[in-house]
Formats: sequence, C-alpha cells, structure tokens
Amino acid sequence: MSDPYTRRRTQSTSVTTVISLSLLIFMLGFLGFMVLCAKTVSEYFKENIPFQVYLKDDAKDADIHRFQKSLETSAFVKSTEFISKEQALEIYERDVGEPFMQLLQENVLPASIDIHLNAAYANADSIEWIQQEIMQESIVKEFRYVENLVSKVNDNLGKISLIFLCGISLLALIAVALIYYTIRLAIYSKRFLIRTMQLVGATHGFISRPFLWSGILQGIFGAILGIGMLVGVIYLVNREIPELLKVLDSVLFASLFALMLLAGIVISLASTFFAVRKYLRIKTDDLYN
Repeated sequence: MSDPYTRRRTQSTSVTTVISLSLLIFMLGFLGFMVLCAKTVSEYFKENIPFQVYLKDDAKDADIHRFQKSLETSAFVKSTEFISKEQALEIYERDVGEPFMQLLQENVLPASIDIHLNAAYANADSIEWIQQEIMQESIVKEFRYVENLVSKVNDNLGKISLIFLCGISLLALIAVALIYYTIRLAIYSKRFLIRTMQLVGATHGFISRPFLWSGILQGIFGAILGIGMLVGVIYLVNREIPELLKVLDSVLFASLFALMLLAGIVISLASTFFAVRKYLRIKTDDLYN
C-alpha cells in the first residue's frame, strides 16, 4: 500500500491535470465560440445586405406578383419585400423629414422589390450573374446595391476568419504540449510501480489500462469544467449583447459542447498513452534520472 505522502502527491497531480485540461478546453471552446459567432454573424450580415429591384411604372400587379414569386423560389434569394409607390413615398418622407409631394405634382418614386440573398450568393461573382438574370425581366427598370459594402463585408470577414484559424492552430499546439508534460509528470511518480509490474510479468496492455481509464476520466472532468466556464462567459455575453446570440443556433452550441468533451477525452487519452509508453520502454538505469 502506498504511503499517505505518495497518495497526496498523486491526488494533487491529478487535480493539476484536470485544472490544466479545463483551462485548455475552455480556451479552445472560447475560440470555437468566437469562430461560431464570426461565421454566423458573417452570414447574418451577408443576408441583410439590401438589394433593390426597381420596377417600371407601367408594370401590372399580376406581373409584379409573378416576378416576386419567382424570386422567392430562387435558390439565391432568402427573402423579398414588395414596396409600392405609396410606401416608397412614406419611407422617403420619414427618412428625409421633408414632404416630398410639395416639390413635385406627382409621386415619381418607383415601386420596388427589396431582396436579401442567401449568404453563399452574397459575393461579387454571384451578384453579377444574379443582376443579369433579374434585368432580363421586362418589368425591371434597375437593379441597385452598394457594391463597396459587399466587398468590405467579405474582405473583413475573410481576415477575421484567418486570424481565428491561426490563433486556434497555435493554441492547440501549445496546449497539447502542456497537457502531455503535465500528465507525463503525473506518471513519472509511478514509474517504479510500472517497472515492478513489468518484472512480475504484467503485459503492456494490463499496465496501461488503468492509466488510460484515468486519462479518460480526467479528460471528461476537465472538459465539463471547461464547458461550465464557457457557459458562464456565454451567459455574460448574452446579458451585454443579447442581439448576438439571437442569430446563433442552439444546435451549433450543442455541437460545440460535444466537440469540447471529445477534445478533452482525446487530448488526455493520447497524452496518457504516449507518457505511459515512454515509461514502459525506459531502461531500469534511467528510472533514477
């Protein structure tokens, strides 16, 4: 039976490993949350870029209704909204703050259909052929959008995604190395026990099994703590920026938490496996180094 000092040191090392794992999983989960936000928010911004299709004055209601229905069934359109000449006048007077009809005898503002594209089509190449297709309609007078806005949204979102990808890659390398050496230090205190078991004829699998199960449990506990910390951060974010989480899918959050749990188990299990293998292969003389 091991002495109380050894047991306390083993327990202390296990606690340190779990805490290190929880911090690692939290940081990876937080970066995943940021990437998730960036992806979802990017889609949100892309799908809220306004495109106006101005209609000819002589366009008939039946033709307008048919054209709007064809747009709504198109793969590239997320939503449409018809703006009549009267509604256009109300919007103008509300935004400008001046009565428009005092300057002119008649309402010259055209009716229009405002469309929002699906995120996958909100790029320069897709918009170009979408514009060509829409302009082929006989009732369409003009297709208008802020071209610089589309370019800036796509460029900035691309830079943000690249920064997050580099950050995740660097953090993952550092974190795996940190966890490996933490677990290796924990198994170092049991190197003589491993050697004793080898001398009495225990197989490598028999010796490794309890360490690997311990690694799995540490990974689970560390991941649960990391998920708990991330949930706390998400709660604070929701209090400060409730609009942000409204555009995020709960299924994506569940997937993120599941990946965090899996990452905790895999990282801990892999680190334990390689650390145990090192001491299974070490020579007797090196046990004292």
